[in-house]
Amino acid sequence: MKKRYGLVLFIAAMSLALLASVLLVRNRQEAANQARQIVASDMAGTNVETDVIKLRVFAAAHMKVNVTFTLMGSYNRAVAEAKSKSNGSGATYAAAQASCDRRGVDSIRQSQCVAAYIAANGGPAPEVKLPEIAKYAYQYIGPAWSFDLAGLLFIASLLLGIVAVGGLVHRAVTK
Repeated sequence: MKKRYGLVLFIAAMSLALLASVLLVRNRQEAANQARQIVASDMAGTNVETDVIKLRVFAAAHMKVNVTFTLMGSYNRAVAEAKSKSNGSGATYAAAQASCDRRGVDSIRQSQCVAAYIAANGGPAPEVKLPEIAKYAYQYIGPAWSFDLAGLLFIASLLLGIVAVGGLVHRAVTK
C-alpha cells in the first residue's frame, strides 16, 4: 500500500468517526426534545401514552440514547384525586387546603400542612394515601451499539482505521 493511501484511509476513518459522533449527539438531543414535549403535553393534561411508547422505541433503536423524565402533571392530578377522595370533613378540609395552598410547594409538603391544620383545629386528620411518584417516572437507556446510521458509521470508521494502521505496520515491517 502506498504511503498516501494509508493517510487517505486514516483521514476517511476519522471523518466517519466525527460524522458518527455528530449523529450520536443529534439522536440524544432528539430524545431529550421528545421527553420535554411529553412533559409539556402532560402538564397541559393531554394523553401522552402513545408519545411515551414512541420515545421508548426511539431509545431502544438508537445507540447511547439515555433519557429520564417524570410526568408531574399526571402525578399532581393523581394527588389531587387522592386528596378529594379522602375529604372527610368538608369545611375543615377546604379551609386547610386554602391556608396551605402556596405556589412552589410540592404536594407532599402541602398534604402534611393540611394534616397539621386539621389536627390543630380539632378535626381528625384525613388519611391521605398519596400515589407513588415512581409510577410516573420513566428512564430509557439505549443500547451500547445499534444498527442505526451512527452505529454503522462507527463500525466503518473502525474498519478503515484498522486497514490504515495495518498498512502502516506492513510498510514498516517490509522496509
